[in-house]
Amino acid sequence: MKRSVNRTDALIAIILAALLFAPAVSLAAGGSSASEPAAEPAAELTSEQQAMAAFNEGLEHRDKAWKLEDQASSADGAKAEKKAMKAQNAYGKAIERYRTAVELAPDFYQAWSSLGYALRKTGQYEDSLAAYDRALAIDPRYAEAIDLDRVEEAKAAYMLLFQIDRERAAELMTAMKRWLEARRSDAGGLSEADIESFSTWVEERSDLVAQVGTLASRARAAGAGRSW
Repeated sequence: MKRSVNRTDALIAIILAALLFAPAVSLAAGGSSASEPAAEPAAELTSEQQAMAAFNEGLEHRDKAWKLEDQASSADGAKAEKKAMKAQNAYGKAIERYRTAVELAPDFYQAWSSLGYALRKTGQYEDSLAAYDRALAIDPRYAEAIDLDRVEEAKAAYMLLFQIDRERAAELMTAMKRWLEARRSDAGGLSEADIESFSTWVEERSDLVAQVGTLASRARAAGAGRSW
């Protein structure tokens, strides 16, 4: 998803969760005097409120990761690598907080969606898809917006990985094929045309990879023949 969209969604998520979950804790007024009753102890946070706090902390770590990514993109060499590594660490901390949120409030679909995003950013594609699917299962109304964005993100991630890490690109391709199989059984709000369009893209990329592999094998065989 685009960052501007994510920031808007995060704000909406906070507002919705505040409305849907238990009312905010009411803290007793501070201070006391002879003419005033002693302040009541603060009520303990409900699990939903703890989940919201964890979710907000996750968003803070995600925002930190975004800033570090921006800094990495404008830096060079070792400095860029250091910033990128710190961004990955920030995403890791965000994942921890999102997981805490969904453990405390299993139906917190905004946290599941954010967890899916952070997992994707750290290369955990299978877990990312599972988290997104959990969010959609809880609130199918988000299906079209999330799935369409996810498809485009998956394409971009695959194209990048294919250039720098063929093994992880293959893992992502496998995950995308499994996702397509699931969507053919349950479209989850996507149109048949959208599913088939993505399916065509996946097939084309798979065919291209096979062709590249065949050409590479032939080149190696030809080289071995010449060595004799």
